[in-house]
Amino acid sequence: MIMSIDFAITCGNREEFLKQTLPVNLAKIASHKNMKLLVLNYNSNGDIDDYMKQYEDNEQVQYFRFIDRTRQFFHISHAKNIAARLCKSDYIINLDADNFLTAEYIDFVLKAIEGGYDLICNDIIPRSFGLGGRIGCRRWIFDHVRGYDEAMIGWGIEDTDFKDRCKVLGFQAMYVPYSDPQFSIIAHTDDIRVANMEHKSIHTSNTLNARLRGNNYRMVNADGYGCGTVTDLSGKEIVLNNKESNRFKIRKLVSEFDYASIFSPYSGGVVQFVDFPGNVGDGMIQQAQRQLAAFFNIREAQQDEIPTVIMYCGGGNIGLYNCKEYQAKAVELAKKYGVPLISLPQTWGEQGSFDGADKIFVRDRMSLEIAKGSILAPDLALCLDIHPSMNRPPIFNEGWFFREDSEKTMIPTLQVCDPAYWAANWQQYVLLASQYKVIRTNRLHFAIAGMLLGRDVILYDNVYYKNRSVYETWLSKMGCRFGF
Repeated sequence: MIMSIDFAITCGNREEFLKQTLPVNLAKIASHKNMKLLVLNYNSNGDIDDYMKQYEDNEQVQYFRFIDRTRQFFHISHAKNIAARLCKSDYIINLDADNFLTAEYIDFVLKAIEGGYDLICNDIIPRSFGLGGRIGCRRWIFDHVRGYDEAMIGWGIEDTDFKDRCKVLGFQAMYVPYSDPQFSIIAHTDDIRVANMEHKSIHTSNTLNARLRGNNYRMVNADGYGCGTVTDLSGKEIVLNNKESNRFKIRKLVSEFDYASIFSPYSGGVVQFVDFPGNVGDGMIQQAQRQLAAFFNIREAQQDEIPTVIMYCGGGNIGLYNCKEYQAKAVELAKKYGVPLISLPQTWGEQGSFDGADKIFVRDRMSLEIAKGSILAPDLALCLDIHPSMNRPPIFNEGWFFREDSEKTMIPTLQVCDPAYWAANWQQYVLLASQYKVIRTNRLHFAIAGMLLGRDVILYDNVYYKNRSVYETWLSKMGCRFGF
């Protein structure tokens, strides 16, 4: 599949450079219909608006203006974040107003994307070239790491910080090798580079930004990023606010309506759940299944009340653990009351079976192949409703949390604990996950807890196919990474 690419150009009172580079860069991408140039006028005082009118009908050029006279200076991180949020393509690549594209560079970009690389960075180059900021990444990754750190000031470090925050999460980078013919820039002095910035000393701003970057516990752009109001060439206003990008609020990874095929046929009825005793991760599932029943107006049966449906718990025990006793109980209850028996989304082992169930739901594609006639649905915990008070600000940068039970694969030297042994209930499980910005784990539901909290999560294999299959079926589309 051909990916679309936006080259994001920010310009703050540098229109004399833009007028030289834009026509050349547009000619370079003219034959690549999947590429566009997005130009952001960031508080410029010159005639850039009039100049850009000539490109009004060119489908490969987009133009926006951010004018806020309360901001007297050019703020690199804020400008780049606004430009990125305006980009709608699959891939974003920063391109300063004084940068020329070359055919060689475009070839490298296409090879990197074809090779599946998440990041495109320049190799070590002379600092005076000013090309360190030519960084590209997948569009969703930009939001995942919350863009450039807007607490950084002046010129320098913000690009390195952005790149390193991507790399620490396991995103793979391709480095474009340095050689003069492959890069072109309008040469200029540092005085011009910082002319529109509040801090004129590059050394001072680099020192302050490096100190900020050294704080492993900071939350980057906790109150939002790339916010403000822009207009396009027609004068139409576009408001960019925090709502879609605040990762430190609770989120649901799927909608309740993704479970309609399971619960809606019994709306207005009464359910009796049969739970298999498991660890605190299973507690997340059991809590979610009760929340979903309430959402679909299904009441849980009280003592001696006759249910209208029996639901056997979700999880990963059919054919993997000795669950026959609990399956038999569910079958017995369904026969006793003459009501349907539903097996909620499970991972199945190769020897799994569930005679007597009217409908069988599975949570991953491997189980779909094993459990003949089953129906695919998300793991119930992906829709768990967590109170926002449980999403505490993280105090640690990265934590390793690996299984120490029969499903263990390895115990890393940086192991914090097996979270299922540490936590007494699912609430403590979630609170533990909230303490870390980056979570590495092979506990599936600890990974899901981290994702619900908006943390950066890397999931690893367990001893069988469960983690990988659930990841490939669902989690890979939700920003989770898979570790090796």
